[in-house]
Amino acid sequence: MVGNYRAVNGRVAVDLGALALPVDDARAWSILSEAGFKRENVDVCALARSLVGVSKYCRNADPDEAPDVVDCSSFIKRLFALLGVWLPRLPIQQRDAGRRIVNEDMLPSDLVFCIGRTRNYFYTDPDDQLGHVGLYIGNGKVVHAINSGVSVTSLRFFHKRGFRGVTRIVEPGTMVFTVPPNIRIETSDDLRYVILSRLPRVVREGA
Repeated sequence: MVGNYRAVNGRVAVDLGALALPVDDARAWSILSEAGFKRENVDVCALARSLVGVSKYCRNADPDEAPDVVDCSSFIKRLFALLGVWLPRLPIQQRDAGRRIVNEDMLPSDLVFCIGRTRNYFYTDPDDQLGHVGLYIGNGKVVHAINSGVSVTSLRFFHKRGFRGVTRIVEPGTMVFTVPPNIRIETSDDLRYVILSRLPRVVREGA
């Protein structure tokens, strides 16, 4: 999924460099702007912190109720929807939705996972089961939805629970665009063809 994000709620995330375009990022951005795409500045860590003490927790919360009512994974799903990235529902699915990261390389906006208090899932290895997810915001801190609501806690919480790894959903340098209503975008890769179709033929055919 990394590098080709599924659009959601009229937004799409894209790493222009990953599209292998025959023009530089500045020209690509100019073409998208002329086509009606609007760039959004989204700080997912700031969004997460803004919901601390605000969003209410409910186990198995309906994602449509977010951000008012959330559980751990619907909270994450909502945050990344604002980034223009569709995520699946369960923590174990979210762990596989991006690129696995070693602890030493963690960056703010990475997802961290551990064993859940009541319900856990695994594919084939019971020793790799997990049931809880949070958003790393830097300085050893994580924002996550737990019984007391959306809270900031130490990364040590996840290690004490049974740490199950780190996933990077959005790579550094990724942009977020609002999609104009007259253009159908399903994934960020679709933007490549939006851009190519607006280039001179000689440039387009060299792509």
